Amino acid sequence: MQPSSASFLRALPSAEKDELLKLTTLTELPKSRYATKLAVTAYPHTRRGRKAVFSHIEVYKMVENVAGRMREAGVRPGTVCAFALPTSCESIIYLFALWWIAAIAAPVDPDLPDDQFEDAVTQSGARLLVSPNADDDDPLFIKCASVCKKHSIKDWHIHRTINEGVVLETHGQYLGTGAAWSGGAGDFKLDPDEVAVHVHSQVAIVPLSHNALCAAAKSFVTTYNLAVNMSTMLAPPLYHIHGILILIATFYSGGHIVLPGYGGFDASKFWHFAKKHNITWVSASADQILDLYEENEKSSSSSGKQLLTFVRSSGTTCIAAELLEKVEKSLKTKVYESYGTAEICGFATTNRKDAVFPGTIGRAVDGLQIAVFDSETREMCPPGVTGEIAASGTHVCSSYLNSESATENAVFKTPPSHPDADPVEWFAVGDRGKLDENGVLTVFGDSRSLRKEEVALQEEKKAKELAALAILKAEQEKRAAEETASKEAAAKEAAEKEESNRLEEERRLEQERIAEEERKKVEAEEQAERQRIAREKEEEEERQLLAKEAEEEQMKRAAEEEVARAKKVAEEMEHAERSAALVRAGIENPDELDEETANAILARLEAIEENHRRLQHDVEMRNAAEIEEMRRRVADAEAEAERAAIGGVNENGKMIDLRMEELEAAVMAAAASAESSANNTREAVKAAREVADATYGTNHSQPVEVKASTGDQGALTKTVRVALDDVEAAMRNHPAVDVAKAFGRKDKRFGAEVFCAIVPKRGARVSEPWLKLHAQSVLPAPMVPKKFYYISQMPQGISRRELAESPLLQDLSQFPGYSEVKHVKGPQWKPKSNRRVNA
Repeated sequence: MQPSSASFLRALPSAEKDELLKLTTLTELPKSRYATKLAVTAYPHTRRGRKAVFSHIEVYKMVENVAGRMREAGVRPGTVCAFALPTSCESIIYLFALWWIAAIAAPVDPDLPDDQFEDAVTQSGARLLVSPNADDDDPLFIKCASVCKKHSIKDWHIHRTINEGVVLETHGQYLGTGAAWSGGAGDFKLDPDEVAVHVHSQVAIVPLSHNALCAAAKSFVTTYNLAVNMSTMLAPPLYHIHGILILIATFYSGGHIVLPGYGGFDASKFWHFAKKHNITWVSASADQILDLYEENEKSSSSSGKQLLTFVRSSGTTCIAAELLEKVEKSLKTKVYESYGTAEICGFATTNRKDAVFPGTIGRAVDGLQIAVFDSETREMCPPGVTGEIAASGTHVCSSYLNSESATENAVFKTPPSHPDADPVEWFAVGDRGKLDENGVLTVFGDSRSLRKEEVALQEEKKAKELAALAILKAEQEKRAAEETASKEAAAKEAAEKEESNRLEEERRLEQERIAEEERKKVEAEEQAERQRIAREKEEEEERQLLAKEAEEEQMKRAAEEEVARAKKVAEEMEHAERSAALVRAGIENPDELDEETANAILARLEAIEENHRRLQHDVEMRNAAEIEEMRRRVADAEAEAERAAIGGVNENGKMIDLRMEELEAAVMAAAASAESSANNTREAVKAAREVADATYGTNHSQPVEVKASTGDQGALTKTVRVALDDVEAAMRNHPAVDVAKAFGRKDKRFGAEVFCAIVPKRGARVSEPWLKLHAQSVLPAPMVPKKFYYISQMPQGISRRELAESPLLQDLSQFPGYSEVKHVKGPQWKPKSNRRVNA
């Protein structure tokens, strides 16, 4: 048993629930949330070919390619595009592609007779017609070619190959003068009230909007509790409103749809398909359900058959209550009879699990009102009284296409229920029935054919009235033309006279103008000559001034060059002296030292030399003091000896000799002391120089010791440099991106992160998941942008910092659609134009 929609929604997070329930336009299908889910299993619609199976993302990619091809061929929003295709994956892809580019789909039954087929195509207002790429002698191929040639409609073809999927062939035919990309960003803004499809009904063509179809599909899904992974078979054809409704509802709910292929729905093959593809529900007409019942009764055993969750009976015919009970017992499931015409998107009333009324078609679905009116007075009928069925609500059409008479007969308003409310607008669908006290509808007959005859008679009467009015108008116009002619003749004569006077006045004014121009010309020439002389004088003065300034500038430059040369010579001398000092200090290659080291060495040398000079000065001063002391002592000794000699020369000669020996000894001692002092001075100077030399030798820079890391080597920090130009180049390679600009922002975890703003190509659809997928496929992980932003137009000359803080950046969630993910280039083989190709 499949889970109910309510329980399924309750199990989802709020974000996923909002994404699932969101459906405002059909451009949102297929949904990215179901990317990997199975979407379509298509059996070949011809006797040749093979089965094809596609996921939602594969359908998305093919829709994107076909939509882009149509845009390139000039298909703009609002263009009516007819197609005559069997129920196949090609028709599904083409239908979604039309909705993607906001074009209007006009499905046509390919099996209609030639005259009805031509009327169906032309009445829809189609500008192009798409059909299968078949052989030249194929009846449908010939029928489409004839209609297109007769009415100047573009004749395009579609087919599917194994390598490329669904391919649209335009044969070089373009709508308009070129591609539709020039539409600008306005093409991306699709109004939900815009028409999505033209569906043929028994009265006229019905234009249905995106909003109406989306509302009907959402009501269908919630009514029957459709959920992800539920499978169904498409029994109605795609040119019928029920086929379109089932297709939209299945893709909206994330389900799987099986296309029966050649011959359409076949009750004899249904159970085989149901078991093989796990089909859980089916919607078919009452006749198809009875065929399925009869086929089921032929089989003696029901073991091994697929159990269905429910069966929906669509149309205006009800199965008899007794027979319905047998059908449900045979099929082992509930059969919910429902009702819906093209005017109400195929879904108006239904029986449901909690409200089954055999023999009726149930109550009105959510978002819709059903009532029965008197066809003459438009008064609402009481319960149990038969009248014409009318509907009002979100998925009811507002008019018929190009048929004012049919619209006037179908659309009417009733007074509001209270004074503050607006009148209620109703649309009479053309069937007759009654409502009981519980609002359960029973359908008795079809009044559409009668209405169609009434519309035809009214249109014929209106045409006659218009013809009579045209004759009367022609007579009135003839009389008015005669009166106008006489008035025009008199006016012409007056105009000719007035014109003659005007020409004479113009000639006089022209002569005066010529004379005035001649005078002004002479004055202008004289003024120009005076200005020329003054200008030449000014130019001469300016030349002299410039020459003087140039001479002064030259002298100034010469003086500056001389000063620069002198400065350079001084610097070279200073450098040479410094190099010599460094060489003396033991530095072998002084030029290899940096400025700071060389200056430090020179400062140290100067300090040592200063210390050397101070030490030498101190030693010399002490030596001089000692010599001076020796001289003083010698002088004192000589004076003392002289006094002694003078006093005792006559007394004792021996005493004189003794004193002279002492004097000589003192002199010798003084000389020895002086020599010793001089030697000590020389030794001190030598020692000071050796100390200085030794000091010079210790000023070489020592090698720095590098210690091995002893920390934990199980983790390290690495800084990655990201080239934002490479990121921009990679993102511009995306086929849907026109302009890309990367920028950085601070990040708590990594310090900084990469972001990217893009300007998409006109008409292209991009989204953040597909842009990130593209970036991850061509860039290293650290260079993949953390987030993408959308900007409608990149400001000229804006810097990365300004872009990072710009209020123009928009989240891509506001931008519908997804990016184009290119396949690896497959084989380029294509079928010949005169052959049908089916995979």
